[in-house]
Amino acid sequence: MNAGPRAAAIEELVAREMSAIADITLDLLGMAYYGAADDRTTLTYFLTNPFSMDGTKALGWSSWRRRRLAPYEQQTDLQIRWDISGTDPSLYSLNMIFYNNVVYHSAAEFREAWVAGKIEKRPLLPEDSDFIRKDRKGPVRDLEDRMAPTIVEPEGKRYKVDVENKYFEYLGWKFYTRIDKDVGVQFYDVKFKDERILYELSMQGQSSHGASHRCSNNHLLTGDYRRHCAVYRQQPVHGRHGVHGPSLRHGSLPQQARTRVRLPLPRHVPQFRLHYRLEGDDHEQYHLRVRDRHWHANHPPL
Repeated sequence: MNAGPRAAAIEELVAREMSAIADITLDLLGMAYYGAADDRTTLTYFLTNPFSMDGTKALGWSSWRRRRLAPYEQQTDLQIRWDISGTDPSLYSLNMIFYNNVVYHSAAEFREAWVAGKIEKRPLLPEDSDFIRKDRKGPVRDLEDRMAPTIVEPEGKRYKVDVENKYFEYLGWKFYTRIDKDVGVQFYDVKFKDERILYELSMQGQSSHGASHRCSNNHLLTGDYRRHCAVYRQQPVHGRHGVHGPSLRHGSLPQQARTRVRLPLPRHVPQFRLHYRLEGDDHEQYHLRVRDRHWHANHPPL
């Protein structure tokens, strides 16, 4: 949540409402929230961007996690929806509580169910957070301590690399590359046997949809401006295992993508863009569309 007067007003609301149900969250979660600056606070949260069903309200879901190392790996089953409509903070309110797949339409209803013993408690998060670390657990497996397989090139490499210009030659192919943090590796001026085949080949955009039983996740759509394909390595690595492309952040592979291809030569199809959409598990719903600057108006999408 960005800093500013509205964010401060929302934080004040969240701290007030969560403090009022701290006894309940301590019982159900073993944690409580009294405010970001309060030393008693053991929960943390993030708030989705406001959304609306009919344009009359601005609603946002908060997802609650343990306030510790890597909180995204220590999520609770508590989700709370807030009404943050308008610019008057005095009208902001807690709108809904979702716990263990049960909806409570107010804090009062939530407390009434808790007092009556009608809330089925979920198992508490383990106090031991070693599971989020990458340390070895258990004995070394047989032969695991031996060197991993590697590439042996007794007569030298079969490709040429100009690291400074990011230029490659391999088996008659010649091309330049660059690494873009949003769309990953891009190929330029691709030639085969000195004949230019492509001006450019690259992914044009991506988006990752969030979906789960957690209400906040179902309102997430992460674009390439936020979850980059290549963020750490900005040039190919020339090493003993060959040439590697960009390193990918965990979870950054897009669920939707568009690839841009440009073929310049008259003997090929005139300049066009090839877009593909891969959504869900139903392959029959995948889409392929070719757009040509000369004939796309007279040809429907493929």
